[in-house]
Amino acid sequence: MPLPTRPDGTDPEKRPTPSFSQPEVQQPVVPVQSAPEPAIVQYEDAPETEYAVYDETPTITDEELADEYEAFSPEDVTAARNLLGLLNDPTSSEVVMNGPTAIFFKKDGARVHADDVKFSSVEAYHQFIDDVILEYTDTKDRIGNKGAENFLIEGQLTLPDFEDETRPPLLARVHILAPPVVAEAKVTVAKKSRHQLTVEDMVNSGSMSAAMGQFLIAIARGRATTVFSGLSGSGKTTLLEGLSQYFDPNDRIVVVEDTPELRLPIADVVYLHSTAAKPGADASKAVSLEWLVSSTNRMRPDRIIVGEVRGGEMSEFLIAANSGADGSMTTLHASSPKLTLDKMISLSLKAISSKSEGSVARDIASTVQIIIQMALIEGRHIITHIEEVTRVVRKETGGIVTQTLFAYDRDRDTFTPQQRPTAELSSFLAQRGVEIDNSWFRGV
Repeated sequence: MPLPTRPDGTDPEKRPTPSFSQPEVQQPVVPVQSAPEPAIVQYEDAPETEYAVYDETPTITDEELADEYEAFSPEDVTAARNLLGLLNDPTSSEVVMNGPTAIFFKKDGARVHADDVKFSSVEAYHQFIDDVILEYTDTKDRIGNKGAENFLIEGQLTLPDFEDETRPPLLARVHILAPPVVAEAKVTVAKKSRHQLTVEDMVNSGSMSAAMGQFLIAIARGRATTVFSGLSGSGKTTLLEGLSQYFDPNDRIVVVEDTPELRLPIADVVYLHSTAAKPGADASKAVSLEWLVSSTNRMRPDRIIVGEVRGGEMSEFLIAANSGADGSMTTLHASSPKLTLDKMISLSLKAISSKSEGSVARDIASTVQIIIQMALIEGRHIITHIEEVTRVVRKETGGIVTQTLFAYDRDRDTFTPQQRPTAELSSFLAQRGVEIDNSWFRGV
């Protein structure tokens, strides 16, 4: 894949950027009691989109590339070409760059050293980052810029396919630590899929059973407040986006994130982005997630989506979701449903207007209805648990009572229903026109 043209000094923001074509969303159809068996379930409401087949074969020679980038040696041209190939490879989920010859990519859950990416010098390595990575990231910062505040650079990378600009661009979250805090820039590129996966895609890939897919569609349509939990790269954001295809297309949704990642196929979506408080910078100029989430209450949302909670914004999410924004969703990092509840409590206690632990536990129990636990297992994104959060808080321990609806058996590589939803959850969904099909929980 060829390198882009060297920047000509014009404002990067004026550079043409590929447009996003949102998939057409059909009016959702409420499932009825006579839903088909899980083994032959039809996901007829997901939008149908055709996607191009990607051909990574270079169309220009190394000599032509060297002419465009005269400062690059032939070794640097080869390194740049191979690195662009890694970035555009749809089978890799992330690329990390620790130095001129220390490039790694993640594929099938394993991190691999890119032996064929070796820049000749730190200067060439930094030039590639400035002229390619940052040129197509939504920031004006560059590694070569003067000033201490540029050593932390973040943003969304929108990297076109330079062979065919009609193809969807690569979307990725970029995090860079630059000199003087490091000798060589440390770059993390967390890639997104070039097209939005559907629940059917995830069932077919083995992320969940057909019955689990039907149940998740039901809670998305029925506006159950949901928390997606898992470690980095487990598929939380991908699943949230997939379920958004079953939201009411007339909803008004406010999305709050640190770095732009989510793209929802809904007409009325407002995207709010926080700004990081960089060391040495004026902290009063930073916009926190907590402040943004608290502001959503005045924006008349039907649902609120918080890309990832890491602090006191958890408390504001609970307030917003419990104030008429049924069906709100968020993600957080935890490795089990129990630890997810513990983390929600600890994060809520960090809020500016924090409450007692017992009060926070009651807020969670009265607001959150479903926890979806995800993990990356042998290269597969797996839903290990679907947990229902009841409204019961034990008086003696203060613990929130939950029950497992579905679980993944790793030894047998199977998904099995564990318990049926409570009457309270079933009634909540029924009031919104969504019925639970007993066949999803056959054998329980």
